[in-house]
Amino acid sequence: MIENFINKVFHSDALALLRALPSASIDAVITDAMYGTSKKCQYEWGVDPAKGDPVKHWRYHEPIYRECLRVLQPGGVLAWGQGAKFVPHFPRWFSNHRVWTLTRFANTALPA
Repeated sequence: MIENFINKVFHSDALALLRALPSASIDAVITDAMYGTSKKCQYEWGVDPAKGDPVKHWRYHEPIYRECLRVLQPGGVLAWGQGAKFVPHFPRWFSNHRVWTLTRFANTALPA
């Protein structure tokens, strides 16, 4: 467990860092899933693990999402940026949480 994490900035593997934080200890988590997961890109450390596949993408990111929820305090805020390609999957991935989409992607937006 990370001791004395208040007012500190960490650069680490997201899942490892989140697992080291105490439950209900964070006011807000602002994150953006790896860029390129919908574009089949390559990172300096290798090829995108999902290669643009939404099932593989969520298999990789869901544990991170679950840990984000675990570390949030009651009433905390999670802002999770996500590629528009995956909008049709949001209801299954994010269940009843509020989902906002950009208006430029209105043709792929969730039903009101």
